[in-house]
Amino acid sequence: MVREYFGLTLKRTVAVWSVLQTIVSVVGLVLTLALWSVLT
Repeated sequence: MVREYFGLTLKRTVAVWSVLQTIVSVVGLVLTLALWSVLT
């Protein structure tokens, strides 16, 4: 659905999706570690 909406190729869609998922994961990890250090 995203690929058709933005007119991306399959290769480009996978690349963009991977980058976004990596960013979300890193931000989640950083926030978890920050919260852990504040609470302990």
